[in-house]
Amino acid sequence: MPSPADGDVLTLASDASLARGQDYAERGLVTDLHGVGDAIEATVRGTNDYTVRLDPGGASCDCPHAWEGHICKHMVAVALAAGSAPVPRTESAATLQPAVTSEDVDALRSEVDAVLRTRRSLDYHRAMDYAVAAEGLLAALQGAASGPAAGEVVPVVERALRHVVSAILRADDSSGLIGDLVASLMDAHAVACRVSPPEPKKLATWLVRFSFDGEQDFFVADVREYVDALGDAGLAAYRREIGRRFAAAPDNHSLRYAAQRLALVDRDPHAVVRLFGGNQSSVYHCAEVAQAMLEIDRTDEALDWARRGMALPASWQSRALYDLAAAVQAQRGETVEAIAVRRAGLVALPDVRSYGALRKAAGPLWHAHRTDALAAVAAHSARDHVQALLSDGDVDGAWAVATEARVEIDRGTMTQLARRRAKTHPADALPYFRGFAVQALAVSDRMAYRECVRWLKELRRLHETIGTEQEFAEFMAQLREDNRRRPAFLDELRRARLA
Repeated sequence: MPSPADGDVLTLASDASLARGQDYAERGLVTDLHGVGDAIEATVRGTNDYTVRLDPGGASCDCPHAWEGHICKHMVAVALAAGSAPVPRTESAATLQPAVTSEDVDALRSEVDAVLRTRRSLDYHRAMDYAVAAEGLLAALQGAASGPAAGEVVPVVERALRHVVSAILRADDSSGLIGDLVASLMDAHAVACRVSPPEPKKLATWLVRFSFDGEQDFFVADVREYVDALGDAGLAAYRREIGRRFAAAPDNHSLRYAAQRLALVDRDPHAVVRLFGGNQSSVYHCAEVAQAMLEIDRTDEALDWARRGMALPASWQSRALYDLAAAVQAQRGETVEAIAVRRAGLVALPDVRSYGALRKAAGPLWHAHRTDALAAVAAHSARDHVQALLSDGDVDGAWAVATEARVEIDRGTMTQLARRRAKTHPADALPYFRGFAVQALAVSDRMAYRECVRWLKELRRLHETIGTEQEFAEFMAQLREDNRRRPAFLDELRRARLA
């Protein structure tokens, strides 16, 4: 399989995107990885599913972060899963080694306290540092959870969860790294409990208390991961306590989630409709029931609920219904029906995500659908038209649309397009790279100055490619003059050897 532009993705990605992308790749969230000519396409699972394409001209993803012109975690995950170069690690992650062996439970407990316990408030950068610093310890806990000392490790992981949940309550976790750490620890806890089950009723009590009796109720343990460890007695105890609490607080979303997981354990379609259905005339609830039916292997009922939701006025939540219906029909070998669902999805939601989904469903028949699909997207928005062309690898077509008079393209899309155009027509991209650098200076702080420097480095490479280094030198001289009253910016230029 080719590995186009992977190195660029890993070089240009931020530390946060690298860390989260690696986590996604290691957790197996990259699915349907396949080659399309010289390109790679894949779906990355998560809160939402996103389609990533890597080709010799660059990378694209239909997530909001990528639309803003960034290298996102989904691109990083696909680049890693495709077998590209190892991820460049931040210094702290690269040098961190597990301090203890998996078998040394006492040392693990001490390390949990040393690394994870904190009473400080964590701003964005400190929150990232906190999560990255825990990587080695997390790896040790994960190893111990599946080993002979699993039973002794269970309370150690529970201790780690208490510390991390306490930290996230005082942290700016916009990067999501601490949340991912909690999720990984919860996975390790479930593994350890399966390997060496605790006393069932004691485990049931811990699951309830962790999920509902602390300061948080947004991390709720999924009882499905603990069915074997709980056994009949533990599951009955958990069911009684959730039932009692949910009856007393039926509007509590976290308790409803726990009751829904129990309905899935029981594989009870009537309970699924009652607990997931809510207002059955809403797209959201139709999607919830359809997905739950799929999880208990009731595919016919899942399709029925998907069709019911697709018949309602479209909203952004309709996408899940089209995704589910098309996936079920494709799995059944009903290719024509799956394509029809994707065509209907494009009519309902005429954007680049629906366009990519139709292209994937059509496969070798794509040529028969592309013209109509492009027309639907173009009528919706210029941005999605450009994104669709880029997702096809048609950089020339995207450039023609974006540079037409009277067409407004958001900066994120234009950033992505300019980078792709620079690969083959660097002179065309020069004015856009200059503009991006100058626009970064609209804000006066170090982060903005560093963004400007990143653009200037790319701009310098373009000038070197074209052979117009003198033009770049003149631009930089004027930029320094225009910003001579910004010593912090000039300092960043010196650090980057751009002074």
